[in-house]
Amino acid sequence: MRGRYTLEWLDSLITVLLNPIKTDLEAILPEQIIFLKSKIEKEKIEQQSFLNKEVFSLSGKKKIKQLINQYHSSLIILLNQAFENYKNITANKYGIKQLANEVITCIDDLVCFTEFRFSIYLRKERYVAVTNLLRTKKEFKQKLEKIKIELGKLKDRQLRDIVFDVLNSFSESNKESKSITFHELIYFKELLDRLETLEIHKNENDIFTTLDKLLIGMNFNSEVYINYVTQKIERNVNALQSIHEKLDYLQFNYREFNQLYHKSGMALYHKQPGLKDEIGNWFKQEIFYIENQIRYISVPIRESEKVKKEKIKEKLQSKLSVDQMALILRAADDRRIIIAKSLSSVFKTIAPYLSTPQKQDISFDSMRSKSYSAEIRDKEIAIQTLQELIDRIKDY
Repeated sequence: MRGRYTLEWLDSLITVLLNPIKTDLEAILPEQIIFLKSKIEKEKIEQQSFLNKEVFSLSGKKKIKQLINQYHSSLIILLNQAFENYKNITANKYGIKQLANEVITCIDDLVCFTEFRFSIYLRKERYVAVTNLLRTKKEFKQKLEKIKIELGKLKDRQLRDIVFDVLNSFSESNKESKSITFHELIYFKELLDRLETLEIHKNENDIFTTLDKLLIGMNFNSEVYINYVTQKIERNVNALQSIHEKLDYLQFNYREFNQLYHKSGMALYHKQPGLKDEIGNWFKQEIFYIENQIRYISVPIRESEKVKKEKIKEKLQSKLSVDQMALILRAADDRRIIIAKSLSSVFKTIAPYLSTPQKQDISFDSMRSKSYSAEIRDKEIAIQTLQELIDRIKDY
């Protein structure tokens, strides 16, 4: 803003004059309140005019982006303080309470003006104003009731509940505005709009239903949903008798999955791996595993599994469960700490040499499956164990 703070008057009004902690509000006279109300409206118009002129006068997208984001940040800070003031003003100070409310409306109008007029310059990781969030949640809840009726037609209650849980967690959360970014807000708005127009077909038999296609297209990368999809496919694979049928089924659905629409830059959780990558990797591992099984059946095995077991006389016993060890081994493979042809090879090589107090012989196939469907408690224990190792290494 070219070295000057244009929101100085509004800042002083909000942080000092109408702040019950810093000012004796009883001392503000009725005629001062009338003057401040008229001044607030004029200030809003002047700020809008200033921003338009300033953006028009700047050359270069980078400078405009910096101006808009700085201005927006200042407005969010003032808006949050204005809300604090309003909450702390006692009800009997009606004139002051009304003035504080008009200040909130003024700043909110400026925030909306900035977000609507200059949205292309705002960084999507920026936090949303509390007023914007409250408006969105109100609209969200109204739409959600209609959507719940439509999704109630789904035969698959598990899928319905997964979607409901995510939608409810957003609409019913008590997060402050600082916790909600434009990324999240834009995502949930688009998700709700698309769910509104979604037609549920009761007799869908495809592995990827109309709802699945919508969620995959929007990178609905909820860990629960990813596990739901892979487990649904795994159940169908296990129901097939022939190993060649299993391979054909996986390859067909992997091809179908790859052809599904996916909107780039969209994600339910931006800090987590994308749904396409996670499910695609699962398909690759499963196909590779079955292809290896077919090779082993086709090629004579020189040494039977029984002989191999006899050779392994001593095993390492771990206090971790099979699920927890599987998680750590999968992470080691993902980070290329252990180098192997595939994740299946890691489990096949290591599992015969491991045991737990409850299980002497560990199936590498079981360990491989468990690494893709871990429970939250197992993850917590695995993380805690790794942290203990870190602490011990620090002491060496």
